[in-house]
Amino acid sequence: LIPEVSSLSWFTTIVPLVLVLVITAIKDATDDYFRHKSDRQVNNRQSQVLIRGRYFCQIPSTILNKIRKQTH
Repeated sequence: LIPEVSSLSWFTTIVPLVLVLVITAIKDATDDYFRHKSDRQVNNRQSQVLIRGRYFCQIPSTILNKIRKQTH
């Protein structure tokens, strides 16, 4: 701000900007937390997978571990 031209103090300019940034950061953090929670729930659901002609009903991470062991 140019003091000779501006009719506002630095306080009335900076405070609303900081307030908006803080509120946005809090909103983004809560969105990320709930997305992480939802992703964890979806990733831990049982799935039916066909491997070499057989169906397996397991959690996807368990299936991936079995496949990795079979290929090594």
